[in-house]
Amino acid sequence: MTLLPCVRRSLIGEAASTYVMGTHAKQEDQEKVDALMSSVGMAVKIDEWQMDAATGLAGSGPAYVFQMLEAMSDGAVAAGLTRDKAQALAAQTLIGAARMVRPLLNSQSAC
Repeated sequence: MTLLPCVRRSLIGEAASTYVMGTHAKQEDQEKVDALMSSVGMAVKIDEWQMDAATGLAGSGPAYVFQMLEAMSDGAVAAGLTRDKAQALAAQTLIGAARMVRPLLNSQSAC
């Protein structure tokens, strides 16, 4: 996993982290791990066999979002906006979409 989730996202408190507890770990160990990882964003306990999927999603996910932001900005520039305005609008659009979908994730109508 890249350091981006640990370094950059910790500055804004939006990391998406996962952890696995070993067979000898105690409840208090899990509580400490969860508290530490939650201090910089979301922390989710998963099973060992799920780690590759979680790494692909949370570890590589930001790169896909950056690509999408660049494509959205390029389209807006091609349509006449300045680069700085296009990037600002594209970034805010993604932030707004993420904030809008988050509450829906616990409902049956999500995505």
